[in-house]
Amino acid sequence: MDCLWAAKEFATIDTGDKRLNERAGHLASRLLEHPASSLPEACRGWAETKGAYRLFDNERFEPDAILRAHHDASLKRIAALGDEGRFLIAHDTTTLNYTTHHAAKGMGAIGAPGLSGFFVHSAEAISLSGVPLGLLAQQRLFRPIPVVATPQDTNPPEAGAPKKKTRRRAPPDQRESRRWVDVLLSSTRDLPPTLHPISVADREADFYDFFEAGVNNNLDLLVRAMYDRTLDEEGSPALRAKVAASAPLGSVTVEIPRSKDHPSYSATLELRACPVVLRPPQDAEHRGRPPLSLWAVLAQQSDTPPDGEEPVTWWLLTTLPVPDAATAHQLVIWYTYRWRIERFHFTLKSGCLIEKLQLETAERLERALALYSVIAWRLQYITYLSRTEPTLPASTCLAPDEIEVLRLEFGAATQPQTPLDLHTAVRWVARLGGFLARRRDGEPGVKVLWRGLRNLHYLVKGWHLAKRE
Repeated sequence: MDCLWAAKEFATIDTGDKRLNERAGHLASRLLEHPASSLPEACRGWAETKGAYRLFDNERFEPDAILRAHHDASLKRIAALGDEGRFLIAHDTTTLNYTTHHAAKGMGAIGAPGLSGFFVHSAEAISLSGVPLGLLAQQRLFRPIPVVATPQDTNPPEAGAPKKKTRRRAPPDQRESRRWVDVLLSSTRDLPPTLHPISVADREADFYDFFEAGVNNNLDLLVRAMYDRTLDEEGSPALRAKVAASAPLGSVTVEIPRSKDHPSYSATLELRACPVVLRPPQDAEHRGRPPLSLWAVLAQQSDTPPDGEEPVTWWLLTTLPVPDAATAHQLVIWYTYRWRIERFHFTLKSGCLIEKLQLETAERLERALALYSVIAWRLQYITYLSRTEPTLPASTCLAPDEIEVLRLEFGAATQPQTPLDLHTAVRWVARLGGFLARRRDGEPGVKVLWRGLRNLHYLVKGWHLAKRE
């Protein structure tokens, strides 16, 4: 892997110690070569492994310092896009489970009694063509683990994790849902005035305070609606009835990604849209808060879904006006890019194996999470950049010796030495990871890419040893 990428990515990191700054970039390069390996396997020998453990144990090596440097590099990628400064920010939460890591200290409750770990909420910048550009914010959430009652207790504590109703009754600034507002604001704070983000979120972000924060801060939002609301309009039907009664605007075909329950498939969605005014919740906390003027979009599947699948129906709420079919079409496509943040979390857990790290404290795991998050993004970036910009030179993401070994491995070394394009190079790397490259296989995903990068590293190492002999 291009050894210069980490130096560029962490060019502005400031831990207060030049050696720590350099070690961060060095370790990031090692981890990208071995994203699914343990720290000892990724590092070269005990001295380097010990240095990695010391890095994660160093209080100066704070997660915010790591992500701030990555944030700076991400803004440069965003600014280079064009697109009139517009880009997307995809939001989502995932759970990191460390239940089986019994030595880990400082974990929180994550679900059923006995499970421990913490939650991670990430906001990832994405180009209008769907290329992940980097994390703009990330927040960790540790839910308190309640004390378990014993037979000897005369006043036993309440058993089990805090109930959902109890968490909802907490003061607004202490609710877990507050993370959506906090990350929305932190991911858009201090952006140059030439940049115009559109924050995209799934149904968990469908609550008044999230929309109010966007409207009050002149931030554009695109959120999948969970609730059928009563509108703040005299004589108006409820939200879903109103948008469903509006005139069709046309249709759009989207690719529904594969999941554990179904393979990927194409769906044709009929589009409708209309302006709506959301009424604030009718409780004491929201009394006197203003209604919010938004647009609602309905994207409903008009063709027959595969056997066993429910027809796709998306109710979307947005701060952006939707005057015509072209705008509705574009918003639906942008909403599908929200899946990039889910793939980011998948890469972090299944590719970088963040939940397998044997670090003994929450603080160390948080530092490791920040660094591995940059690795997970980099794997995503290479995957999607090769799809949207296939003619870029392979040297955009690969080192010269890696390109040379790929040419040798796939029989291109005897061909004229024309620059190898990124699309071809990434497919070759994916083939090293098990991608078959048959006509019906489509484009390789992140999973086979990280396997291929690991195997490419071993091939390059062997090639250098053979040349030395």
